[in-house]
Amino acid sequence: MIRSQRQSFEIKARDLKGRRPQMALYPLFNNDPGIAMIPFPEDVFRFTEKGMEFINADTKPKDEALSKSFTESLKEKGFAFPATLISGNPTNLKPFDEGYFVKDSQGGVFHIRRVMDQPDIRKTDIPVDMGILDMAVSENQRREFYGILMTEKGGLFLIAWDSYALIPLPSDGFDPRRMDVKLLVNPLYRTLILTGEDRVHATVMDTEYQPLKSFTLPFSHTGSGLDGNVKDFLFPFRLRLESPWQNQAKMQLQWGSLWSFGGIVLAMILYFIFFRRKGPFYRNGGEFGFLMITGLFGLLPLIFVRES
Repeated sequence: MIRSQRQSFEIKARDLKGRRPQMALYPLFNNDPGIAMIPFPEDVFRFTEKGMEFINADTKPKDEALSKSFTESLKEKGFAFPATLISGNPTNLKPFDEGYFVKDSQGGVFHIRRVMDQPDIRKTDIPVDMGILDMAVSENQRREFYGILMTEKGGLFLIAWDSYALIPLPSDGFDPRRMDVKLLVNPLYRTLILTGEDRVHATVMDTEYQPLKSFTLPFSHTGSGLDGNVKDFLFPFRLRLESPWQNQAKMQLQWGSLWSFGGIVLAMILYFIFFRRKGPFYRNGGEFGFLMITGLFGLLPLIFVRES
């Protein structure tokens, strides 16, 4: 019973919509009770301004019949094209398939499945004005919820099974763009863990998702010891291409701590000592401004340039 009632579910900020490069082509698995496994489909789907299209992944021709069937079914349910958010679990390494949750251009959320090659589409009652940032789907034999819904303002909700009712989770202080989410389920409790740059916050809930107890563990900043202080003293800023919250290369400027200010002051003092006999430093305002930004490591090229 313990094994069957256990479930874990994790969403990293770097995997949210827009945080990683992604081709807008998705596999929609065919639910067939006569097949014990979940075969990977030969086609993929995409949403256009006018409909839902199925394309053969090998030969690339459009499946007109399947595309028309799903498009017409979506229109009958009130879907407003194009889709603005498509969330699913595109792997067949799962016990069963629950398709995709798709948000249309007016904010409505639709549950799209493929059963015996026929569309199975339901319009949910999820409010259109929630400001949905992203959704994540995870199929589990417990069949308690489909996945998690995040809002732009940091709200967290479980999407209840069958009813699509939203179960609120305690998410005070949650920043979806800079924090990871993990939900742990066992027969007695539910534990929500929110992990950010400087802390990890856990809330234990009962089986009705009512908070019982919470705990916050602060993180020490990376490089906050002697080595980090020396690095900040020598290098006031650093250029980084990676980020724990971004799943693709993006140049970022990272400033140091108060130790960096000390390094900049020392660099300006040394600059004045070395070059005071070669004319007033105010005549070289560009060099002085360069030092105010780069500190000690910027002093080295100035020394070589002046000497040459």
